[in-house]
Amino acid sequence: MKALEYYDSVLSEGKNVMFSSPLLHELDIISKEKLHHLFSQIYYFVNNFPGYLGLLLWKANNEKIRFVLTENLIDECGGFQKIKDLDYSETHANLLKRFLMAFEKPLAEKSQHTIQLMESFDHFYIKSTLTETLASMACMEGISSEWFNLIYSQLLQRDEFNSHQLYFFDLHTSLDEIHGDVLKDTLLPMLTDDLTRNLFKIGAMTAATIWAKFYDGISAELDKL
Repeated sequence: MKALEYYDSVLSEGKNVMFSSPLLHELDIISKEKLHHLFSQIYYFVNNFPGYLGLLLWKANNEKIRFVLTENLIDECGGFQKIKDLDYSETHANLLKRFLMAFEKPLAEKSQHTIQLMESFDHFYIKSTLTETLASMACMEGISSEWFNLIYSQLLQRDEFNSHQLYFFDLHTSLDEIHGDVLKDTLLPMLTDDLTRNLFKIGAMTAATIWAKFYDGISAELDKL
């Protein structure tokens, strides 16, 4: 199997796992209280996300990979000019917080499922190989443009939020596709042997499985609200 075919098949498998939760397909009908709780939990992860890029930079062993990761990290922080101006308003975490402000209530308390989500990624990014962690990131970035499209379209259907509040989701429908393609171009030349391919699959499927477990846990939690 060619590297491209293998890469796409693994990400397709990861997508099926990540998208398996019914919750992801009910965002247009669940209560506003449940929506607030869910995206409060996702906010905690988004706020941590630059740290995972930092751990990848720590593991990176060539300049191409470092440049790819640095560009992604700059985007997470709102872009080079925002960094230069010390303007935190458009970090991705703050863009998501802008959406949460529409609920006019404080962030929901961090769930045990969110703590487990972040602890799982913390452990994985510290302990695993560069190939595995790059694959994990590629899986998330490569799939998340579709994930954000799914979310964005459902939130628009609710007719409760304006474009300014939904900018975080709109932005990621295109930006994550770019990040995913760049990571794909970086990883494809590495997928030349069975060992590297196995590590790639482990990393991608680990990310997908961690997220699926999170959604299952949060879904059960929302049923109690």
